[in-house]
Amino acid sequence: MPRLSTDPARLEALMRDCARGHEPALAELYRLCAPHLFAQAVRLLRRSDWAEEVLQDCFVSIWQNAGRYAAEQSQVMTWMTRICLLYTSPSPRD
Repeated sequence: MPRLSTDPARLEALMRDCARGHEPALAELYRLCAPHLFAQAVRLLRRSDWAEEVLQDCFVSIWQNAGRYAAEQSQVMTWMTRICLLYTSPSPRD
C-alpha cells in the first residue's frame, strides 16, 4: 500500500474543501492525519479507549470549525494537534 502524503499544501486544500462542506475531503483528512492524532491522544491519556473518543470529538470539531482555520497562523497539522490537545486536557473520567 502506498504511503499517504501529509504535504502541508495538500492538507490546506483538504481543509478548504472541508470548510465548503465537502465530506470526502474530511474522509481523506482523517485517513492522512488520524494515526498521528490518535498516537498523541494515547500518549497523553494512556488509554486507547479514551483516545478513540477524543479522536472522534476532534474530527467533529475539525469539521465544524474548518472555516475558522487560518493558513497564515499555523499549518493544518499544528491546528489539528492543538484541537486534540484541548480534548485531552484533564477532565473527570470514570
